[in-house]
Amino acid sequence: MQRVAVDVTVSPNHPDLGVEEVRRRVEDGVRRGQPAPVVETGSAERLHLTVGVRAYSSSELRGFYLPLSQAYGIGPVRLVLERPAQISGLGAPIPVQVWQADRQAKSPWRNSAAEILDLTDELVGAFLMDYRRALGK
Repeated sequence: MQRVAVDVTVSPNHPDLGVEEVRRRVEDGVRRGQPAPVVETGSAERLHLTVGVRAYSSSELRGFYLPLSQAYGIGPVRLVLERPAQISGLGAPIPVQVWQADRQAKSPWRNSAAEILDLTDELVGAFLMDYRRALGK
């Protein structure tokens, strides 16, 4: 794999974190790694980061109200590598997941954007480590 495109999905939307900011974070992380695939928008190989962190009140988590409680950002941050694969009997290649890693965000809501970016860096690092291992480097 020489080239890779980057897709990012943040659902639900996070008020303190834009999709483009997260995409740049993934792209910059891949570019800093050596050896690493070249980030190219039109590549058939795709790194897809999915952020599913949402706000939960302490009442939702505990089942009862406590004064002076706060909200928490909880949910998965997942990085997947998809590559086209030719399947016997199908006319065209289909995307298949060939690598995946995820982390669980679990911090106070006010810190959740920073935690998502930290987990993104960690996932890109794990991808690059496995990429180098596959290259034998």
